[in-house]
Amino acid sequence: MTESTNPGRVLPEAGRLLFPDGKGFFRILQLTDMQIIGLGCTRNPTRDRQIKGTYFKEGVPDMDARCFQYVNELVKRTKPDLIALTGDNVYGEFDDDGAMSELLCRRMEGYGIPWAPVFGNHDNESRIGVRCQMKMFGECPHCLFADGGVTGHGNYFVRIMSGGRDVFTLFFLDTNGCRNVGNPWAPEEGITPDNIDYDLVEHRDGIFPDQTAAFRAAAGSIAAENGRKIPSAVFLHIPIAAYDLAREAAGYVFKENFDYTGPDGYGGIYEHNIHKIDSDGVFYRTSREAGTVGYFAGHEHKNDICLKFGGAVFAYGVKTGIATYYRDEAIGGTVIDIDPAGELSVRPEYCRKRFDIRDS
Repeated sequence: MTESTNPGRVLPEAGRLLFPDGKGFFRILQLTDMQIIGLGCTRNPTRDRQIKGTYFKEGVPDMDARCFQYVNELVKRTKPDLIALTGDNVYGEFDDDGAMSELLCRRMEGYGIPWAPVFGNHDNESRIGVRCQMKMFGECPHCLFADGGVTGHGNYFVRIMSGGRDVFTLFFLDTNGCRNVGNPWAPEEGITPDNIDYDLVEHRDGIFPDQTAAFRAAAGSIAAENGRKIPSAVFLHIPIAAYDLAREAAGYVFKENFDYTGPDGYGGIYEHNIHKIDSDGVFYRTSREAGTVGYFAGHEHKNDICLKFGGAVFAYGVKTGIATYYRDEAIGGTVIDIDPAGELSVRPEYCRKRFDIRDS
């Protein structure tokens, strides 16, 4: 896939949400790395045995049921105005028939709450293809989603409004990175060359120049409409390199587990991944100049740290569900409250790990 040849493109608006009257804040529930799977789509017997035996150590057939038990609990507990899904919503390797994508849409629609997804590196592995996945999103009445026509899929923004004016903007960006099959740790993981939309998927991870330009244009247009910069948050799957600046400023030392105990955040770092996107900081500088005050990512399952740094919030969403790997004490979601002045308040919402399964 190549970048858009239209450098003047502006990210599309996917929806407008009203600041709740009398509530005092607009609440977002971030869910990340649910990775729901369908065992009927394991691609060969070896992978089937691996998943059942070692990769998922607690049995597989009820993974999706357990995941949505957590989601049900979180939605009931937090009563969000919007649910943001920050990628790896399904595990595409196990969704070649699209059944898990359909289940995701059906379950999310069942809450009757606006929801906004971005793609993660595993979502587009499914052989049904990214166009089919986007069509499913587009057919969901409560789903806020638009394809921005730049690198990746699902680059868009949502306005939060009060009294006919913008209060806050939510940007949703695809960080790409759908890998080819051949990972020695999981030989069938990834997108296969016969995928119907193979050439439409960007296999490198990152926020690309055309995405940054479209983001800048959209933020500038919103500012011009309002006569001022409107504060914003960015929702994405793979964290940007500025997360490492925030972690180092808080005292984190690479490869050492770290629990933050200061006044400017919460959570821990138990996964030590040096590979971040936006290593040159171009998107970070562009977004901060445009008024972004919050970054919300996933991808690194064991990290749930949230830190204030340089006037912005950098948060890893709490992993939702127990697919692949995780920390027992860090399962759940993340609550983001936005006040009328555009200030953010962020907190984790942890769920007790369950071994019982019930239809709920």
